[in-house]
Order: sequence, then C-alpha cells, then structure tokens
Amino acid sequence: MGGITATYLPREAALETWSRFSWDECASEESAIAGLGLELVRAVAARDPESMRAAGEAWFALRAENGSDDLASMDESALFSLLLAAVGDADWKSIPVIEARYGRGVASSEEGRNVRALLLAMADE
Repeated sequence: MGGITATYLPREAALETWSRFSWDECASEESAIAGLGLELVRAVAARDPESMRAAGEAWFALRAENGSDDLASMDESALFSLLLAAVGDADWKSIPVIEARYGRGVASSEEGRNVRALLLAMADE
C-alpha cells in the first residue's frame, strides 16, 4: 500500500497520509523493523532526498544483519528510495553505484525492472 500511495499521490497528500503514523517505540525487533519500513514510505512521500537516502541505507544495514526472507518484500522499496534520492539530487552518477551495491539481490516486479533499467540508461547519458 505504501509503495503505491507514496509514489502516485501528490506530495502534499502523500505526506499527510504517511506522516500521521507514529510507531510506539518498544524493545521488540518487529517494531523496529516495522518502524523502519514506515520511515521508508514516509521519506518517499515527503520527496526528501536526504531522508530517502538515510531510510534506504538504514534498511539495507538492517538486512545485512537480518537476512530473513520475510523482510525481502521491502527491499525493492528501499532500493527505490536510494535511487530516487539520487535522482532528486540530480546525482545520476550514483545510480549505477547504488545498483551495484544494493540492487543485485533485490527481486523486482516487471515494472520495477523497467524503471531500474530506465534509470540506468538515463545515468549513462
């Protein structure tokens, strides 16, 4: 749901929708993972490259520690958070670096593969 609404709603509507959530901090690993997942969606909704980069990097740091297949569904969102942060900063040279560092093991939908290929092509120009 977050991946759909955060990218397709106008910035103000997406930010309003995804900023309402608050995640009560507690000691459980599940809540930390859920909170980080929500932060990914919030950062993309805000269209804030710095927040998107930080959330994407934090997600992949978590994944380096916790390789559970249950978390893999958010990997593509984290990758797009990093890629869109680079686009937002007009840092096209980072696109292939991000793909090489984070994208190799990330499963993508056909649409996701097409977007990733397009970004790599645009970075190559």
